Amino acid sequence: MNMYVHHSQAHMEKLDFISKIKELDTVESVSGIVYRIDAVNGKNIIGTRQSTLKEFKIDTDGLYRAYCDMVRGVIPMTTTTLRNYVNRTQSPALAILMSLIKM
Repeated sequence: MNMYVHHSQAHMEKLDFISKIKELDTVESVSGIVYRIDAVNGKNIIGTRQSTLKEFKIDTDGLYRAYCDMVRGVIPMTTTTLRNYVNRTQSPALAILMSLIKM
């Protein structure tokens, strides 16, 4: 299974990226964990893991850098590669990126 995003995926500017995330209500991880998106701004994406009600906070800049690198084919779309972009929130970060790619 190829985990790289193909170059044909349209690149989004950061403001469009943030706007698209704001459209998401919930996202689902590859293992079926559902995350609710509670707030999105230029600094952070704040959400809740539905099964545990544990809050997460993702750095918007880090997630945007990961998105750009995925679209360019620099990194595969995996939680392991996201470790260098977002701190301890790889699963919800990947779920958000996967949802954006499907939009």
